[in-house]
Amino acid sequence: MKTVGFNDTQVHYEEVLVTGSGALNTTLKNAAAVWKSDDIIALEITADLFNANSDIYIEGTDRYDGLRHVDSAPSGYVYIKRRAMVAETFTTADTVKVAVAPGAPFEFIGFEIHLSSAPTTSEAFTLTVDADAGALFDTLLYTQDFSADSVVSKIWYPDKRLLYPNGKDIIRVAWTNTDTRNYGLKLKYRRLV
Repeated sequence: MKTVGFNDTQVHYEEVLVTGSGALNTTLKNAAAVWKSDDIIALEITADLFNANSDIYIEGTDRYDGLRHVDSAPSGYVYIKRRAMVAETFTTADTVKVAVAPGAPFEFIGFEIHLSSAPTTSEAFTLTVDADAGALFDTLLYTQDFSADSVVSKIWYPDKRLLYPNGKDIIRVAWTNTDTRNYGLKLKYRRLV
């Protein structure tokens, strides 16, 4: 959700930034949202996976869905910024994930990831389009087993433009990160309107 400026071809883009040391998804606990201060709301999570200043995607709630910025991440919680407290008790079906979902037509530009060290457990890091048109239109954009090539850093920009004009498609990122490597992930995209 950080507006970055311009890349080498003078195209304006934005980034979803995520850091942590666990899997790229978790669930909210069956607990209520807690107001902490003027614009900070505490959400209780089932696993401490994300660090402060990460951008996370919340799904399945009544009032907190969407891309949210993590202000801080004390043990068992993520604190997000929100203009007003809205009462809601979450269920364990409510999820916290990593995704590009600007809610407007967009172009996915690519990603960069750096790991504290190469993982040893074989598991796939994936980027998948969750198509608004339904599961038959979901597409795997990228996959790699970081342990196979002892990957510590990866930069990927597709050869062709990846355009999502309806504004409802979501690019989801998944990685189990069993070895709990610290990571820094940048997902780059550009709004088309």
